[in-house]
This record gives sequence, C-alpha cells and structure tokens, in this order.
Amino acid sequence: MSTQKRNVQVAVNFRTSLGVEAVLKFYESQATKRGWVATRGTAADGAKSITLGFGNDTMAATVRTAPTGANLVAAFGTYEVGR
Repeated sequence: MSTQKRNVQVAVNFRTSLGVEAVLKFYESQATKRGWVATRGTAADGAKSITLGFGNDTMAATVRTAPTGANLVAAFGTYEVGR
C-alpha cells in the first residue's frame, strides 16, 4: 500500500483453489452491483484479467494457473479517498 495526497494504491497477491472463471465472476459481481464497470481480457501468455472502474477509482486483477494447479491472483487498485 502507498499513499500520495488523496490517492491510495493497494496491491495483493494470493493463491486460491477457486477456478479462474469463479475468481473473475466474484470480482465482476461484487463490482457491478456497486455500479463499477467491468471489462475482461486475456494477456498474451493466456492469463485472464478483469479491469474495474468507477470514477477516478480503478482496479485490475489477473489470474494465472500455476504448474501446481493452484490459481494465482495478482490484484492492484488505485483509489481516491477523502472526496
């Protein structure tokens, strides 16, 4: 986490046994019911991603399957606080 005036950046990496589609659906459903816009994509290496936006706030998550079978999630967001 880092802050600069009213901007906060947060990053998190984690492993999950949930499938790639389940992870993306979770982020998408939580975001859209709060009015955020969600866009899905696929990286050149085949990883699946979702980008979310609401006003000046943005968040992106990428999901990759590790050789062990676990799904690795890398999420990063930038948020404006104290509006």
